[in-house]
Amino acid sequence: MDGFGVYFRFIVTNIGNVPLTNVTLTDNVYILSGCNAPSVLAPGQSYTCWHGPTPAQVGQHTNTATATGLYGATTVTDADDANYNVPPQPAINVEKYVSVDGQATWHDADVPPGPQTIAGHSVYFRFVVSNVGNVPLTNVTLTDSLYPLAGCGPIPALLQPTAAYICTIGPLPAELGQHTDTAYTTGAAGSITVSDQDDANYNALTRPAIDLEKLVSVD
Repeated sequence: MDGFGVYFRFIVTNIGNVPLTNVTLTDNVYILSGCNAPSVLAPGQSYTCWHGPTPAQVGQHTNTATATGLYGATTVTDADDANYNVPPQPAINVEKYVSVDGQATWHDADVPPGPQTIAGHSVYFRFVVSNVGNVPLTNVTLTDSLYPLAGCGPIPALLQPTAAYICTIGPLPAELGQHTDTAYTTGAAGSITVSDQDDANYNALTRPAIDLEKLVSVD
C-alpha cells in the first residue's frame, strides 16, 4: 500500500578473476549516501548495501542500479532493475462527533444513547472527512440527514491522501429524547466513487421545574 516502507538490497559481486578498484554503486532514483563500497573488491568477493525504508509510490515503480569497477585502464559495469507495483486504493472516511458541553468534550457517539444533556441546551456537531486511501480525491461532498451544512467552509477541490476537512456546526437546541442523525460523504478518483457515513447520538432529558415569586408591598 502507498506510504508503506519499501527496502532495496544491492549486491555487487566481482565475477571476474582480477581485483577491482574504484567500485561505485548508484541508483537512478535513490541517493545511496549510506553505501560505502570497499576500495578493492577481490575476485569472488561481494559487497551488500541496504537502502530504506522509502515510502511506496502508487502505480508501477521501476528503478535501476548501476555498479562500476576498474582494473587498470579497463572499466567494467553492470546494471539491474528492481520493480514493485502499488494499485490505486481510493477510500474516504467521515467521523461525526457531538458535544453537549460547549465544545469542551467531543464524543464519537456512534451508538445510542450518546452523551446526556437537557432538552433545549446547546449541542454542537463536528464533521471530519479524511482521505484514507492512497490517491487524491475530487468532488468530495458532505451532507447530513437532518442539518443543512451551508455554513461549512468550502471543501478542497482536491483532497490528498491523509488530508482531512473539518466542519463544526452549532449551537443547536437539543431535541427532547433520543436523537440520532447521520453524516454522509462521497469522493471520486477518476471513474471510481467512494463513500462513507457515520452516526452521532445524544439523549436529551426533560427538566421539570417550577418557580414561585411572592411579592409584598407595604404602602
